Amino acid sequence: LLGDIPGVSPQYLVQTLSKRVLTSEQLEDVQQSAAEAEGDFCVSSGSLLSADAAGAFVVGLEDEFWEVRTAAIGSIGRLARRSRVFRDKAGDVLVDMLSDEIEAVRMAAIASLAHLRKHLELSEEHLQVVLSLLEDVSEQLRRGVHALLGSIPLNTPAALHVTVRALLVNVHRYPPDTHHVYRCLARLGVNLSALAEEVTPKLLSVNTPYLTSEADMDDPTYVGILVLVLSAASVNPHVLSLVPSHCLRHWRC
Repeated sequence: LLGDIPGVSPQYLVQTLSKRVLTSEQLEDVQQSAAEAEGDFCVSSGSLLSADAAGAFVVGLEDEFWEVRTAAIGSIGRLARRSRVFRDKAGDVLVDMLSDEIEAVRMAAIASLAHLRKHLELSEEHLQVVLSLLEDVSEQLRRGVHALLGSIPLNTPAALHVTVRALLVNVHRYPPDTHHVYRCLARLGVNLSALAEEVTPKLLSVNTPYLTSEADMDDPTYVGILVLVLSAASVNPHVLSLVPSHCLRHWRC
C-alpha cells in the first residue's frame, strides 16, 4: 500500500527510512534537492512532517516475518522509481537487504534494484555485496544477479574488471550458470563498450598470455572474455584493434 500512495512529499518519504526525526535543516536540504530533481514529487512548503513517519520502512525491514520484509522492499522499490530524492537514500537500504537470511527477501531486493537499474549508482562497497551473491547456493538468486549486473551502469574500468572476474569465477564454481553468465557478459560489453575497451588488454593477458600465444578454446574463462570483448566491438570498432588475430579466428570457429 505504501508504495502505491501518490503525491507523498519527498521529505516525508525520506523520513520513513530513518528512525531519527529529521531536523529542520535536514528537511530544508531534502526540499532543496526535491526542487532540483526534475519530475520529483511536489513539495508542500506549508506542511509539517509528522514524527509518526519516522522509521516506518525501517520497522518493516526489521520485522521478524519475512513476508513483511519482502512487502516493505517492494514498496520502497516502487516509491524509489517515482522520487529521485527518495531513490538516493533507498539504494543503501536495498543493498543492505541483500544480506537477509531468507532467499525470498534477497530476491525481492534484487528485483527492486533491477527496477532502478537506469538510475542505480553502486559504490564499490555495494558492488562487492552484489557480486558476493554469485557464490550463493540458490540458482534462482544467481540468475537474478546475472540479470541485474547485465543492466546496471558501472562508472569505472576497475568496476567492470572486478565484475567480469567475479562472473568468470561463477562459471567455474557453477558450470550450469555458463549460458547466463555469457549473456550477462555480452550485455556488459554492449552497454559499457567504452569501459570494455579500457580493460580488454588486461583481461586478455590475465593468467594465460592470450595476447602473445593462442589460448585453449575450451577454456570457459577465455570464451567469456571473448564474449565481452567482441560484444563491445560490435558497437565500438576501436576494440578490435586490441584483439589478436588468433582470438578472432577462434571466435569464428
